[in-house]
Amino acid sequence: MREIVGGSVFRSAIRKVVARGKTIPLDDDQRARASCFAVIAPDAYRLRTIGLTALTIAVLCVELPNGLDSSVRIHAFAAVYCAAIFVIWGVGITLTLRSIRLSEKYRAEHPVPVPVT
Repeated sequence: MREIVGGSVFRSAIRKVVARGKTIPLDDDQRARASCFAVIAPDAYRLRTIGLTALTIAVLCVELPNGLDSSVRIHAFAAVYCAAIFVIWGVGITLTLRSIRLSEKYRAEHPVPVPVT
């Protein structure tokens, strides 16, 4: 993805245009790179979703048994911790699904031109 997007100067602008739906003026090279980025971005974001979900499940599997312990102090902390992890997961999934939708929309509106070198 870094090779397609180019240098760090372009990276932020291209991601804002493709994955966040911002309207930033891009030159011809940046538009070509953004079109190429829009082709692979949905799959990369789907992998991110899978990773975030797996991490959330792993953390919850570790913490939920602590929440079922008889100690009230540990139970309260584990409940708050699990709730916070679940909220963070929900926000992360929502933002990632939005990025997938916007990337696919950009890809449909801007077909890939001549390959970027």
